Order: sequence, then structure tokens, then C-alpha cells
Amino acid sequence: METTRAWPKAIGESFFTDLIPTKPAVKPEPSASQSISFSPEKIKEILDKAYLDGYDRGMKSGHEAGMNMANEKLAVEQADLKNLMNGFSNTAKEKSKVLCEDVLALSLDIAKAMLKEHLKINQEAILPILRQATNSLIDSEGPLHLKLNPEDVQIVQKYLQAELNHWQIEEDICIERGSCIIETSGNTVDATHENRWRLICDSLGQNHDWLAEKS
Repeated sequence: METTRAWPKAIGESFFTDLIPTKPAVKPEPSASQSISFSPEKIKEILDKAYLDGYDRGMKSGHEAGMNMANEKLAVEQADLKNLMNGFSNTAKEKSKVLCEDVLALSLDIAKAMLKEHLKINQEAILPILRQATNSLIDSEGPLHLKLNPEDVQIVQKYLQAELNHWQIEEDICIERGSCIIETSGNTVDATHENRWRLICDSLGQNHDWLAEKS
């Protein structure tokens, strides 16, 4: 069946326009904003991942910063503690030295008090002291003089009469009981409590007078 061709409506309009092949419509390129599209689930996934990445980086950075601050503070505290321990150690050494000296002085006080009390109780305390003193004069020649407290003279004459029959015994009220002084032509043995106590204190490095009494 033959179709009826329409006549041109305007000058220049071709009668065969329907015979010219039409160009396909060119679709416009999508803009950058229009080229990417995500579903809400994808957007949520991206946001969650970004949050977790930022959280991890923040945690790591914060952890490092915190550790650095903690280490710096720990170093300062360790230095302070070391200084405190050094000061405490020095103070303890000084206190220990003072304490040892105090204990030694106290021990000497107690020993002196016990010795004096012993001399008061034991009337024969002069005997071992006198024997010890005379042993150092075995080879001495010449006259031997023995000075004693008058109360000790009776004790010595009672127990050592045979041994000291050639000695010249002299009473001296200035000599404490239990003490004696022996004089020969060339030697003097000072066996008084004061002198014997001084020798003990000198060996201990102490200045502790026999006659001094603590108030």
C-alpha cells in the first residue's frame, strides 16, 4: 500500500526529509556528582569505616602521647625517689653512728656502775687486782712499795701476808677500795680504778671519766 507523502510546509523544507536518516540522540555525560551514587547502606558502611579508621588513629596517637607523658612523669618520680632514698640512707648512716656511740656510752655507764657496786659488795676484790699488778714486777729488785686503801690493807695482810712479807705496805686514803699503786726503784704500776678505766675507754675510743657521774 502506497503512503501519501506530505508536501513541504515551508520554503526550503525538503520533500524527502523523512528519507534523511536521523542521528541518535547523544546522551549527556553525567557530572562528577552524578557519576557516583551509593546506596544508603554503602554510605553507612563508608562512614562506619571512616569512623573506625579515625578512631584507631586517634587511639594510637593518644596512646603514644599518653605513654610519652607517663614515661616523662615516671622518670621525674624515679629521680625524686632516688634522691629521697639517698637522703634517707645518709640520714640513717648518721643516726646509726650516733646510736652506736650512744649505746657504747650507755654500756660503759652500766659497766662502771656494776663494777663500783661489785667493789662495794666484794670486800676481797683487791686480791685479783693486786696479783695481776705484782705479776708484772716478778724480776724487780730493790724495795717494793704498795699503796692501798686502809680498808684493803687488812684484806691483803690476811690473804697475802706470806707473798708480800718483804713489801712495804702503805695506807693511802686517796686510793679507792679495790685499787692499788705499786712503786719500785724503776717502775710504777698504777692499778687504780680511774687509770684502768681510762685504758679501757682509750681502747674503745671513748672519753669516759671514771669519776664523772651522769646527772
